Amino acid sequence: MARQRTDTRAEIRAVALELFAEKGFAKTSLREIAERLGITKAALYYHFPSKTDLLRELVQPLMDDVAALLDAAERADRLEPRAFLGDYFDAISRNRAVFMVLLNDIGTLEELDLVAEIFAWRGRVHGVLIGPGATAVDAVRATVATGGLQDAAILVADPSPQVREAAVEAAYRALSPWPRPRGRHLPGRRTPCRSAARQAGRDTGGPRGAETAAGGVPSPAAVRRSPRAGEEKRSRETVRGKQRIIRSGVGRSPPPAKNVTLATVNGMAGKHLKNSLGRGRVFPGGLDG
Repeated sequence: MARQRTDTRAEIRAVALELFAEKGFAKTSLREIAERLGITKAALYYHFPSKTDLLRELVQPLMDDVAALLDAAERADRLEPRAFLGDYFDAISRNRAVFMVLLNDIGTLEELDLVAEIFAWRGRVHGVLIGPGATAVDAVRATVATGGLQDAAILVADPSPQVREAAVEAAYRALSPWPRPRGRHLPGRRTPCRSAARQAGRDTGGPRGAETAAGGVPSPAAVRRSPRAGEEKRSRETVRGKQRIIRSGVGRSPPPAKNVTLATVNGMAGKHLKNSLGRGRVFPGGLDG
């Protein structure tokens, strides 16, 4: 069924992009594009003499967007990396479908002779972000930042502002040697994120400093400060205290009584009396009293 066409050339590009994304560039023929459009193959040839010409026109907006972005960044007196990363994300996201076609069929880059242009494009992006005198470490950081940002822009169709912000923030952190998104941390001073975590623990009735690790697992510091940990510590101290008392003999039960004979008693009494008289002690009423 023929479509209502206001711009045949634009419709050819739209349908070709759909088929290239579904089947790949190499497996899509001009005949299939013409049949889906409801036009003759001759009419299609009138607008695009070859499939490569059609693909080149599809890719050109992506190349123009990135070139315009890089030209503006290179002319700027001062560049804000985070803002540039956001603009770069937008450029890739706007041309997501074309980028998917190129990634799904790498041979299309050679077909259009774009390999050298893509490498030059990446070099210019790195030059804008890290400058001409960058080290190998800086180049690695820039590669991770821009590569991850491109993948994030392609991953989600029509990304929300939250997705865009998360992607740009992650790329900026990868680019920065020591990222401190909430300000510099001074020795002996709590960072806002840690203070907020401690306050959250108090507000929810949790232990002081109820920070959690990845996956919601309490951190070691939070475990040590929890009430249950305090009870276990007191219990261990009580057990150790009892062990020390037993080892020192305090509180030990008296030994069982031995059989005591009358002679033993008399001998002990006589020894006590002798010692008392030797020290001059006097018993009132004599020994009987």
